[in-house]
Amino acid sequence: MATGRWAVVWSPFRHRNYRLFFAGQLVSLVGTWTQTVAQTWLVYRLTGSPIWLGAVTFCQQAPIFFLATLGGSIADRYRRRRILVLTQTSAMTLAFLLAGLTLGGVVRVTHILVLAVCLGVVNAVDIPTRQSFIVEMVGRDHLMSALALNSSMVNGARILGPAIAGLAIRAVGEGWCFLVNGFSFVAVIVGLLAMRNLPEAAAPSGRESVLARVLSCCASPHRAQAPRSTSASPAPAGAAVTRRCESAEWIKWCSMPACSPPSRRAPTRSAGAAMAPRAPASPSWFPQGWSPTWSSTMHRGVPHPMMRGPWTRRPVLAAAEAWRAASL
Repeated sequence: MATGRWAVVWSPFRHRNYRLFFAGQLVSLVGTWTQTVAQTWLVYRLTGSPIWLGAVTFCQQAPIFFLATLGGSIADRYRRRRILVLTQTSAMTLAFLLAGLTLGGVVRVTHILVLAVCLGVVNAVDIPTRQSFIVEMVGRDHLMSALALNSSMVNGARILGPAIAGLAIRAVGEGWCFLVNGFSFVAVIVGLLAMRNLPEAAAPSGRESVLARVLSCCASPHRAQAPRSTSASPAPAGAAVTRRCESAEWIKWCSMPACSPPSRRAPTRSAGAAMAPRAPASPSWFPQGWSPTWSSTMHRGVPHPMMRGPWTRRPVLAAAEAWRAASL
């Protein structure tokens, strides 16, 4: 049994493309964390101000927060390997540029701020593309194991990178850390170019632009209309249907702890099932057809004890009601 479990864990390594990706990413992430620590130390050495430390970190992380949705849309529209090669090459160029400024002794905090913003824009496209690229390498059968291995790789690089950076800063200085990080991207680029038998990119639907697609995804949920069937015949029993619920009801369901996920299938009741006793009705404010239960398989079907009292009328739910009334 233990051998079978370990075989499942290491199953993504059966794919040659994933082996190349894993090895290249491990080297690159160690270099990335090395640069992160060295960059922080360089900013503090130049300014001596904790405010500038926060400013540089904000400039590098803010583009990821605001542009990650756009990056994901780009990843869905074009070939992901080509996008990753472009983003990794851009990050390598930025690392070499920072290394040149530092080793030349002309680096200033404004240079670091500009380069941090550029690296944040690159990461806003690279991160969602890299995460969605995994399924192309291993398929859906080994996807969960591949994601677990990726998490282990990231945490391992997070341990090794700062340790190497501390030793390198003391021995040779920050500029050499940036130079080493620039060369670490070569492993990723070579691994990506060596991959074979990758699926083709999905053809873009219609003439919808990337920005229009992002805006449609960010549309308010209570304005979305359920798709209408173009067939005159009714849908078969048990077919998947789309439930359209009020946004306030959805907020209420999300605020409940340990609830089972909503059912997305139409209920089917045969002649014999119609005579069977029905389960107790859900609370009046709960979406119709959804039953609050423990999410654990050991207690499946048992009503949650926190749903029996006035807990459901807390201010969060009152705010949800007010928000729904204002949106009508």
